[in-house]
Amino acid sequence: MTEGTCKTHIYCSPDNLTLCASSPYYGCSPNETGGTCRTYSYEPFCSEDNNNTLCDYGCTPAPYGGYCNPPPPPPVQYCTKSIPIAVNITTKTPLVDNIWARLVSGTSSIFRRMSPKLGTGTGLGEVKDIPASTNVTYKGSLNGESIESTGQLNFPHIGGISEYFLRGIQTMLRPKGFGEPISFGTPAPSIPPGTNNCVVNIPDSNVPSRYLGSFKSNFIDLTNRWATGCTGADNNMADECYNWVVSTAIGSGVNPAFALTIWLNESGASNYCAGGPTTQDFGINLLALYKNIGGQLRVFSNMAKMKLCDGMPGFVEPMHGWMSRFQSNTGVCNPNDPVATKYYTDVMATTWSWVSGCPRNGKFGITWPTDMICP
Repeated sequence: MTEGTCKTHIYCSPDNLTLCASSPYYGCSPNETGGTCRTYSYEPFCSEDNNNTLCDYGCTPAPYGGYCNPPPPPPVQYCTKSIPIAVNITTKTPLVDNIWARLVSGTSSIFRRMSPKLGTGTGLGEVKDIPASTNVTYKGSLNGESIESTGQLNFPHIGGISEYFLRGIQTMLRPKGFGEPISFGTPAPSIPPGTNNCVVNIPDSNVPSRYLGSFKSNFIDLTNRWATGCTGADNNMADECYNWVVSTAIGSGVNPAFALTIWLNESGASNYCAGGPTTQDFGINLLALYKNIGGQLRVFSNMAKMKLCDGMPGFVEPMHGWMSRFQSNTGVCNPNDPVATKYYTDVMATTWSWVSGCPRNGKFGITWPTDMICP
């Protein structure tokens, strides 16, 4: 006697489909020798003649009755999009601002004492704040793929120290015609005292490329939408005075992005429609300088070169102290002044961020208004 297994199938045929009509069965799958009840829950039996009425997803016919096809799997949905990612790195070079001022840029620096005829009308031009740079490689991965890109990492002032203090002084000490040529920048056109308008014919060639293109158009776009009720280019001076503000700030040793930030924040870039007769173009609260963009920028630039509240305890960072003192009506450095601190945090989180994109980890991203490390 041969051993076997008991079958648990219930046989069916087109004549006895009722055998498979109740749970746990879902109809009969017949064939030539006898079908079996189905234990899967698709549509009822179908044929090529009635598959359009019984089956939502078509019929798979068989000689004694077919079965409806199961629903297809859901489509795989995906969207591919390239996203540019900017990697911003802040470098720290201890005492470099002090070294730069002592050796090159300061009014009593060694280089200026040896080259007193610098600036407008002398033929020499002005010193440029040149960073040192090194090539860097960024590596990462996306969806298992290795991604690599290159860029440059800048260190503020170091290139200028090399250009003027090292090479420049050596050239001065040698006979005329010997030594390496020195690179000077074009000084910004000066505004005579009492003049209240900007110089509108500054060409783009006088402006470093990083402050042109999308950087410039972004600033002008922000300005044109700044003041409710006084929007549009006709109500501000952003378009005609942008190059002058940037080149004047650079010539004064002030971060031009910071000068643009204060200009936008304090007056909507000289929007006299919104500010009225007491507009302070660069936040200088002097009656004689209301609606006086030239005088305002001159005084602001002088303040920007001062290390206001330097070394005072209680401030989050040097720019906290500077901004608090700049805003304060009392003229004191008070880290506990809530109004002054709010001014610092508001400008950093909004205007400065929108113009420059420099804030990092809750801080300004520059040490002083003269710091050119960002943008």
